[in-house]
Amino acid sequence: THSAKISIREISSDNIITLLNRLRKQIGSDRIIHMTFHGGEPLLCFSLIKDIIEVIEKNFINIVISIQTNGILISKEIVDYCTRKSIRIGVSLDGISFHDNIGRFGKEGKYLYNRVLNNIELLIKSNIDFGILAVISKMNYESIYDFVKYFHTMGVKKFVLNPMLKLDGADNEINTDVLLENYLNLINYIDGVNNNICHPDDYISERGITTIIHSLFLNKSQQCYSLPCGAAMNLLACDSNGDIYPCDVFFNNNDFI
Repeated sequence: THSAKISIREISSDNIITLLNRLRKQIGSDRIIHMTFHGGEPLLCFSLIKDIIEVIEKNFINIVISIQTNGILISKEIVDYCTRKSIRIGVSLDGISFHDNIGRFGKEGKYLYNRVLNNIELLIKSNIDFGILAVISKMNYESIYDFVKYFHTMGVKKFVLNPMLKLDGADNEINTDVLLENYLNLINYIDGVNNNICHPDDYISERGITTIIHSLFLNKSQQCYSLPCGAAMNLLACDSNGDIYPCDVFFNNNDFI
């Protein structure tokens, strides 16, 4: 998960079960636990994920599972399984052009980008619970409004836009005035769409904007976007070797294990 380190470890079902048992002792069985499998690419280990899910189903209740994937390996088999098991899927994609996604697929990976677009269409047709996560960087920050509008027109309703932080030497080079203008246009677009919709299932949302609204008006928080930060309070991250961190931002930082 860390850009400076590559690991070939796979997480084990024993580590997951140990963590869930400890959590259940702390918070009881009634509270819902949201568990996400994510990078490295989790669909490379899909058979392992299925094994873990089978163990979880036999031993726990109120566990909501999701998978965050780059979308390359999505197939009808995976979609059908996730639909049966009510597993949510998040696809990581940074824009509507191949250029916006060079950081994900490389300069020669246009066929991978096209495959992901086809797989997004498969997800839309399946009516599975899914959304798109984009990292906002100097490559795409000027087009986030167009990005959301384009995929919403296709049928996507849930979005997450994560601004790239200056970690690992990353340099944003972002004009914040332009970024703000795009966000305001996006807010107006979402507001306009939702004001003309009768059923909540058809609402469009972007998690950062939704969190701001909840914080201002509803005093409601969600996951790591809660205010104040929810690290170690309503969020934990489990590394493949079983190490626990207060948040996945701190992976491989020994001070936070």
